[in-house]
Formats: sequence, C-alpha cells, structure tokens
Amino acid sequence: MTTPTGPLYARSGGSEERSAPMVDNTDRLLIPDFDQLPASDLRNRIRSLTAAQLQLLLDHESRHGQRGQVLELLQARIDLLETHPTV
Repeated sequence: MTTPTGPLYARSGGSEERSAPMVDNTDRLLIPDFDQLPASDLRNRIRSLTAAQLQLLLDHESRHGQRGQVLELLQARIDLLETHPTV
C-alpha cells in the first residue's frame, strides 16, 4: 500500500512523509483548530486554499460541525474561485 501524496494532504511535523487526507483526521487539517474557529477567523485563512482543498473542508464541515456560517463561507469562496480562478 502506498502513502497518499499531493496538495490535499497535510504534513506531520517537519517530516517529508505525507499523512492521511486532511478530512479524515481533524488533527491534520490544513487549518489548525479548524473545528473551533469561527467563520470570521476562517475568512482570511482560506484565501490561499484551492477550490479542491476548500471542497474537502466543506465536506468535513458538513459531516461534523454543520456550522451554517462556515458552510456558507466555504461555499462562497468555492463559487468565487470557480468563476474567477485568479482571485
């Protein structure tokens, strides 16, 4: 079995080895403490993420926290990136 690689996987510590997908383990989300952060704090933190990474966070939030403002924020950012990829 091979270890997953790619931009959707978070690194653990300083190791070059890739860890599990960011949505399977809340300790390894690309945004530390994602589940505890309010939408107002997430707004700036998600700006550097790709639409694919945002979709994984949206899926995670839909399954776990179901915070309305966070779901709306993530979906709005995905929609913006789909219509204006350079934003």
